[in-house]
Amino acid sequence: MVSYTSSSYTTDFFDLSGVYFNSTTQSSGSSSVDLDELDKRYLLKAGGNISNNLVVDGSLDVKTALIFPIIGNVESTIQGKQNTINDGDLTIARTAELQTTLNGKQNTINDGDLTIARTAELQTTLNGKQNTINDGDLTIARTAELQTTVNGKQNTINDGDLTIARTAELQTTLNGKQNTINDGDLTIAKTAQLQTAL
Repeated sequence: MVSYTSSSYTTDFFDLSGVYFNSTTQSSGSSSVDLDELDKRYLLKAGGNISNNLVVDGSLDVKTALIFPIIGNVESTIQGKQNTINDGDLTIARTAELQTTLNGKQNTINDGDLTIARTAELQTTLNGKQNTINDGDLTIARTAELQTTVNGKQNTINDGDLTIARTAELQTTLNGKQNTINDGDLTIAKTAQLQTAL
């Protein structure tokens, strides 16, 4: 049995049992009420309660608040929520199963822990690379900072431009040499082409 009770009426109870409302027919034998066809004089009254099942075929326009006993005022509940969840707003505990998932992960990925297949697109990228870079394969532009470094160099090294310190191992080599070649210090073999000339 469906009933509507309200202090706005002389009689507080309307017996709607056996009457079913929908957009095309009205038939007996159902305990549901289709609000689309319910007499507007009932719908426009303020206060009261409709018991049993309500069938809404279309939209339900709530002018003030829609309240469910289990969750309370829906609008107030929604209004009390944060509009946007920003980075860092949630703890791990607030995300379902996140802690369990993290616990099952490896703490640190060490060198050699991953195969090529575990890195997205790595194999495809490697397949597109040249196996060996040969002499002359690269232009200056293909080597990072090379052009800038070359631009900072002296075009030509002239006589006297370099000190001994600027030539690798030159000082060490000179230190190992005899300061002065005296008469008789050299054999014929130590003088280039001397034996031939003699």
